[in-house]
Amino acid sequence: MSAKPRLTAILNPQSGKGASLQVWNQIAASASSTFETTLAQTERPRHATQLAIDAISNGSTLILVVGGDGTLSEVVNGYIAANGKDKGVTLAIIHTGTGGDFAKSAGIPRNPLDAWNLVLKETRNGKFLERLKVLRDSVISDGLFNTMTLRDPSTSEFVMYADSGLKHGDFHEKCPEKSEVGMAVNVVAEPVEVGGDGIGEEVWVEADGEVVGVLPAEFTVLPGAVRLIVP
Repeated sequence: MSAKPRLTAILNPQSGKGASLQVWNQIAASASSTFETTLAQTERPRHATQLAIDAISNGSTLILVVGGDGTLSEVVNGYIAANGKDKGVTLAIIHTGTGGDFAKSAGIPRNPLDAWNLVLKETRNGKFLERLKVLRDSVISDGLFNTMTLRDPSTSEFVMYADSGLKHGDFHEKCPEKSEVGMAVNVVAEPVEVGGDGIGEEVWVEADGEVVGVLPAEFTVLPGAVRLIVP
């Protein structure tokens, strides 16, 4: 009898009042019948990155993220650092966070059991995000950043961007005079001097809900760096 493939589930037991751990408990028996399973629980910020590295080092072929965008981001960092794709490791997501922008955009079912059934089907057809909400026609699999720069928006315009732009990806269409779009493989962002009390202050950089540093910053696309189960 051939050995079962190894699955490591990574979750934050404290997030969502224990929601991630509750979901894992619901699917643990099913997982154990198909995989040799390991549950790895985070104990501190950025711990999920090291847990992903350890899981790959220990021979896991499937890493299941049970949580939100923050946990997923940390796991992806570990996956890339450990050359997960080159080692044939696949990622899967069961969303339990509050926002879940990535899972939602990827079409991963919101219901945890439906998401787990998707994992069991091992749907690895290379279909990644077809659309990002900030720009309607963004395609994540094209290896390019789709960028939009806002030029001195008023408070009401910024509110419209946050509402309509993020939900429907149509801010540039509604306010082309206040925004500029572009495409690039590499993006460099630098602080600029503006009037007011903000001169000389650090400009924080947020990436997918996480503060990752301050300007200046450089971003580079890594095309096809992650193998991910999606519908």
